[in-house]
Amino acid sequence: MCIAAHSLSYSLGQKRVLSNVYAQLAPGVITAVIGPPKSGKTALLKCLSGEWTPTQGRVCWRDGKSSKPAVPAQTKYWSQSIARSTKQSVFEAVSKFATPRPRGHLDILLDLFHQFDLTHLLRRSYCQLTNNQKIRVRLVSALFYSQTPNTSDNFLTLSEPIAEMSALHQIALLNCLKELASQGIGSALVIHDLNLAARFADRLILLLNGELVASGNCTEVLGTKLISRTYHSRLRVEYHQQLHWPQA
Repeated sequence: MCIAAHSLSYSLGQKRVLSNVYAQLAPGVITAVIGPPKSGKTALLKCLSGEWTPTQGRVCWRDGKSSKPAVPAQTKYWSQSIARSTKQSVFEAVSKFATPRPRGHLDILLDLFHQFDLTHLLRRSYCQLTNNQKIRVRLVSALFYSQTPNTSDNFLTLSEPIAEMSALHQIALLNCLKELASQGIGSALVIHDLNLAARFADRLILLLNGELVASGNCTEVLGTKLISRTYHSRLRVEYHQQLHWPQA
């Protein structure tokens, strides 16, 4: 079942942040939301996840035959997963999010902590972590939550999850999303690195000034003329014959 946004608009006060946007998230599909700064990328994810209510338009589940309002609890907006002031240990703060817990939950959780170099911090209070460490812990909590039983309709929405991360942790996260996609769990993320978007995302949504410019696979969206015009820069996009995805 897909999450679909129809004629989605959102305003903050008198400022229109999104205007008449159509978007769709599908199970097992990684969707990257790209575009220049202040183009409405995070606002779109917050509306899709149910954290924000659209000013106009609607967000609904669609199975090809019918549609119904989307249930916010069935999406996970990663930045809100852990209270910033919590004094719980890292392990306690993350493990409480999976209820009921998936089979082999401890192995899953420890593997995620290992992938993001957090194993040595399990007993440390969350509020004592650095900003970079908190980012990685919150991502682990969202990834762990997504593997809770009965989450076939769940989606992860992640706003700039790889910002302030090392290249190693960026690739680790994106590989995790690939693994979740193979299990039928869809995800949407705001990402600024067009090459990583082309490499890992199945679909792209390109925004500019709150409006939808293009959506589709990477070869459909990452064209030299379209990207250059959208980013107001001279960019060259070439298809890499060996890697099989475009490179900007």
